[in-house]
Amino acid sequence: MFEYFPKIKYPFEGGTFEVTNIFKNVELILDDEEKYTTTPLIIGERPDQVSNRLYDDSSLFWSVFLINGIKNPLRQWAQTEESYIKQIEKEYSGQVYQFANVSAFLPAAGATGFIGDVLKSYEGTDLSSILVGDLVVYETGTGPFSIKCYGAGGVTADTLCGSPNYNQSVVPDTFDTQASVIQVSAGKYFSSCLDSLGRIYVWGKITLPGTFTTRGSLRISELSGYKYIDATGDRLIAIKSDNSLECYGDCTDFTASYSGQTDIVKTSWTSNKTGGVAIQTNGTVLGFGLSGGYPSSLYDVNCNNGTCVGIVPSTFGLTAFNQDYGYGLFTGLPSGVTGITLISVGYNHALALKDDGTVSAWGNNDDGQTDVLSGTYKIVSAGRNYSTGINSEDELVVWGKLIKYGDVGGCSGVTLTSVDPVDIDGEFSLLSSNDYHTILKQTGTNKRYIGVVDLIDHTTKRIFVKTYQFPDDKQVLLSDPSTTVVSIWRYDSASDRYTQIKTLQNQLLSIQKYLDSTKYVKQSGEILNLSDTNIWKNTYIAGYQTAETNSEFVTFRKELMDIDLLNKTQIKALDRAEVFKLRQAIDELFSSNSTTNEIRLSDL
Repeated sequence: MFEYFPKIKYPFEGGTFEVTNIFKNVELILDDEEKYTTTPLIIGERPDQVSNRLYDDSSLFWSVFLINGIKNPLRQWAQTEESYIKQIEKEYSGQVYQFANVSAFLPAAGATGFIGDVLKSYEGTDLSSILVGDLVVYETGTGPFSIKCYGAGGVTADTLCGSPNYNQSVVPDTFDTQASVIQVSAGKYFSSCLDSLGRIYVWGKITLPGTFTTRGSLRISELSGYKYIDATGDRLIAIKSDNSLECYGDCTDFTASYSGQTDIVKTSWTSNKTGGVAIQTNGTVLGFGLSGGYPSSLYDVNCNNGTCVGIVPSTFGLTAFNQDYGYGLFTGLPSGVTGITLISVGYNHALALKDDGTVSAWGNNDDGQTDVLSGTYKIVSAGRNYSTGINSEDELVVWGKLIKYGDVGGCSGVTLTSVDPVDIDGEFSLLSSNDYHTILKQTGTNKRYIGVVDLIDHTTKRIFVKTYQFPDDKQVLLSDPSTTVVSIWRYDSASDRYTQIKTLQNQLLSIQKYLDSTKYVKQSGEILNLSDTNIWKNTYIAGYQTAETNSEFVTFRKELMDIDLLNKTQIKALDRAEVFKLRQAIDELFSSNSTTNEIRLSDL
């Protein structure tokens, strides 16, 4: 009889056995409890061993499956804990990507004058264009997405009270030529890049003319050949291919006559729009609207809030000029210091990099922005109340405080909680900091992990991915989302290739094991009231991270380990005579061509 039934391969411990698959055709209705008994089951005991113990015949194991309703022995038969863990790890292999476009540099949740409803930032991550079956590529390092941003502007919000967020730290999805960037420059509320062909890329809050093409949130100069850019305040000053100047944005202190000056190789302008300065090929300095005078020649120069600091060619020492607002940028100028190769002026402090890699800092130090961290540096850049540098190991180093004051627009005077910098992984080659954010270019080894979208959770912004390639066994937890990029690709049958659908840059919070996340995400909407301000950060993320020890946040792994698949100690069993009656009933069922597949225990 059973030789005509389909067979399945069943991997018992100790070997693989061919099992008759009768469950597709037979449903045993247990309507007579007197017909069967229960018997203890030893965890790890195979079905054929149970059959041999009960009936002195290992071939009757099928009756054990049938009366216990076991249709998937691999999952429904009690196993040793070791084999069960291996099985569920294999079945639920993969990763869960947690997104939220909120940088760790933003003020702590609940800070007065933040964006009002922090949940808006969380909901700002749009996963609507992603479909099950799409290809997911997760990468670090250079690759095509090497531009990173940190600080304010890492969120999308319609309330700007106290926090200057204009998306300046959200690198546009459409910026697909990042690998060719040779210069980065951070404005007050916008970011800009210059590539090797001399094209300018801008995003954030700045008014640009029609000579810039719009591609999503990215704006690209139609002209190429630009040689240098200086993002300062609300405008962008550029050196054109003929070594003349051009201004884009709020150019109230830039007159048409300034564009007639040529042979310019470096320029820097004040953020408060009180003019600027340029250096020509021979070192001659040109001043534009400066009220406080300027040197006749300089090796390099940098200006910010009305104050300019230059490097004197003869000694490679320092000089300050134009305006001093009492922050000590003039009076505290380091004297006798030589060998300066780079300078950066922030809102109220300045940094000078020497040829030996050491850094001198002076000016306001209310937030520790001049307390240079030990080490040697390749690049330094001064922000508003913080400083940044790329050290000799190509690592980003940040000191001071970030986003302390919220004195913009109608929210003037609102004070935010100071934020300590966080550790940021990666290797970097370019750097520029302004009042509220930093822009960098990442270098180093590019790692790429590939998987397929299996589930999308729009409420809690997670993508469940069945992994193709993920060589790192340990979960990846990021202190800040901006060190990675996740791109989504979809197969296009017309072109017979994968095309990019979306890029999620600066938005990845963490990558967790698929198994530990599934049940938690399904339950999160019931456990939490997601409409409450800040709850996703204060409770949801924190609760998930301690889910193994917090009974309120149940992971899928814990649920699987608790159900009776592992802990089952009793199984139902027929006596030997009833087993043969069942065999006969099955034979009669199929020989009669009956339209039902049910056999009632009471009919045996």
